[in-house]
Amino acid sequence: MHRYLRKFAPLHPFAMSIQGLPVRPLLCRVVSRGYATSSAKYSGAKEAKQKPRPLRHSYFIGLCALCGLTGAVVGQLVEIDHSKLPNAFIIADIQKDLQVNFDFRPDLAPAMVRLAFLHGLGEALGVMLLPLEGTPAPRYCPSLTVGVEEPQSVVRSLTLGHKISHADTVTLAGVLAVEYLGGPRIHWRCGRKDERQRRREKGASASQPKVPLPSPLTGTLDEWLAVFAAIGFTPQDFVALLGAHGVGGLPYTGPARLSRTKDKYRFNNSYYRTLLATKYKPAAYDTGGVYVGVGADASKHNLGMLPWEAQLSTHPQTAPFVKKFASDEAEWLAHFTQCFTKLLEMGSQEHHLREYIPPPNLELVRAQVIAAKQQPN
Repeated sequence: MHRYLRKFAPLHPFAMSIQGLPVRPLLCRVVSRGYATSSAKYSGAKEAKQKPRPLRHSYFIGLCALCGLTGAVVGQLVEIDHSKLPNAFIIADIQKDLQVNFDFRPDLAPAMVRLAFLHGLGEALGVMLLPLEGTPAPRYCPSLTVGVEEPQSVVRSLTLGHKISHADTVTLAGVLAVEYLGGPRIHWRCGRKDERQRRREKGASASQPKVPLPSPLTGTLDEWLAVFAAIGFTPQDFVALLGAHGVGGLPYTGPARLSRTKDKYRFNNSYYRTLLATKYKPAAYDTGGVYVGVGADASKHNLGMLPWEAQLSTHPQTAPFVKKFASDEAEWLAHFTQCFTKLLEMGSQEHHLREYIPPPNLELVRAQVIAAKQQPN
């Protein structure tokens, strides 16, 4: 056998090319092993008669377990900077879809601001004031969520179509609605998680807010000041946030269709000016408990306020700020922007929030959005 290999191995092209090198013996051994295998195959040698080994699945199971363990260890050791990863949605396209809805239904824009306000308040208090699709409504303060069904439907369609989390959609829609109504451009960060919200949603009936939530119709101003103080807002912050009530109508009045200001589709400081210029009293007709404005001008524009809101211009903790914001709209807008940004980021961990980075493949993302819109809900 060895004589045969010594005779023919040098004829191998690789062996012939390195005959003068010291690696030739090793190569000859490799070639001789290959020839031995071939000769055994065709000569009926003992190796060819041996039975193949049975397949042992334990080796493969162990290998898979080792790979999984190695991946888990590497995942813990290697940190990924998620703040530099591009997002899977396009803000400009979401804004276009919202504008189409707002142009068709202008009342949806103020309702979207209220929706974002309630979302931030619920996150700050540790409860879900806005239940997700298919979940039961919370048992506490159901009057807070009156009139949110239609904007919730718009948010749901945006969430499904643009591959964005529900929490990010609600807050982004509120920011864009403020801008649509002529308000300031508010800095918005993405990265809010829906998993924690769903877990909280399942236990919404058992969970309780950090402080008791008063009813918007029967609660007092002191109770609402206590609620916002518990989540880190001063009386000035509280009054600044209430300026957003100047847009839209009062959702609790039923057929009366009252509104707080004359310019209910313009984001300005008319809320404070109306509070100082109008007196309010309980209505002689059914308004759901909302006070109505006194005087011909108030009756002409169907002005109204919640009972505790009517006390803002006289309460010692809030009256100075009502007068201040009524006389200086720019200062109110700056303070509102700061407080509204803080409210929308309530409940989210700082390392989850990040700046928006547009996706590199815009056309592919847009094609996926079109395909998602064509699918039945």
